[in-house]
Amino acid sequence: MTIGDTIEITIHDVAVNGGVARHEDEVVFAPYTITGERVRARVVEMRKNFAVGELVEVLAPSPHRVTPRCLCFGPRPAPPNCPMPCGGCQYQHIAYREQLAIKKRQVIATLQRIAGVAGPPVADTIGSPEPFGYRNKISMESHPRRRIIGFHAADHRTLLDIPRCEIAAEPLNHALTTYRAAPPPMEQRYSFAMRLDSRGMVGSGQQVLEETVGGVMLQVPANSFFQANRLLVATLVEQVRQRVTAAGHRHLLDAYCGVGLFTIAMAKQLDAGIGIEYDRQAVIWARKNSQRLGYQHLRFFDGYVEFQLPRALELLPREKTTLLLDPPRAGLSDNVRNAVCAAALPHVVYVSCDFGTFARDAKSLLAAGYRLTGVQPVDMFPQTAHCEVVGEFLK
Repeated sequence: MTIGDTIEITIHDVAVNGGVARHEDEVVFAPYTITGERVRARVVEMRKNFAVGELVEVLAPSPHRVTPRCLCFGPRPAPPNCPMPCGGCQYQHIAYREQLAIKKRQVIATLQRIAGVAGPPVADTIGSPEPFGYRNKISMESHPRRRIIGFHAADHRTLLDIPRCEIAAEPLNHALTTYRAAPPPMEQRYSFAMRLDSRGMVGSGQQVLEETVGGVMLQVPANSFFQANRLLVATLVEQVRQRVTAAGHRHLLDAYCGVGLFTIAMAKQLDAGIGIEYDRQAVIWARKNSQRLGYQHLRFFDGYVEFQLPRALELLPREKTTLLLDPPRAGLSDNVRNAVCAAALPHVVYVSCDFGTFARDAKSLLAAGYRLTGVQPVDMFPQTAHCEVVGEFLK
């Protein structure tokens, strides 16, 4: 098998990199395919341990195959302004119920392969109430010289002149249309983002928006991190709340707290809560929100988690404290993993937007004597290969 060969393969699984098949005893990844399908693919890349095939034709389609809503979805987009697929979505060709089942299987397989957990306690994936139009934030790029305003292609480099995003909330698409009609005069290529808040207001940059979660209103700058699925934020918070309540803990140490979403949303059931966040602007707004709501029992520290964790632990009763971890996609650094394992708190809840790095970090927690008691996938990212998970560990 060499680059340029056209091969017929049967898909036996779906991984983050696409459908998985074997040909001539070699693994082949074929994006935009589904388990059980017989397809024709062209080999476009050869790696040490696998090959990548571009889908040419579906010979025997899966019953779960549906027509993608976005015209710029792969493998061969229709519009002339999309010479290659948009990189935002990977699963628009799969019925949503099957997407949820795929993600559960992927979380199980990843925990087995990376963390060495024989029978991972993974629940059914919680789906989004709406599988399209759910995103409250879109990030775009403008190329004034080419007169393009749009999104990155699947190669993460090419800029596509795409006028709307099907997974973005409709007010964001309206705002994008307005922006594209009269962009600001700029000479250089630049990136920008727009976000929709709970009131329906679209903002960008440092403009302050309002996010209401479970009856609690947070003021958040548009350029600060906040969960992207506006329809599942409250559900994600409730998943964490249930686990803290079940543990009988009234003290929370919220690492990577951002603007304080979890700590502030759960404040009324806590005797004390401490948040740690490296983004100083986010910490400022966490403090502002806490003070505005009258939560004097909450504190927020700015700095690296591994440095602030010991300081925070001096202020909380270890045996009655839950450690909440909600790191960026890269997961915990070596230093943070060491600090968490050394702290040896009795209860850890880990919220992750990447189940691969979650499994890697889970392996370290298991080696430190923790038990993985449950994993709840929450599909914050329908139509994509990403999925949020809430994992619970007990000492």
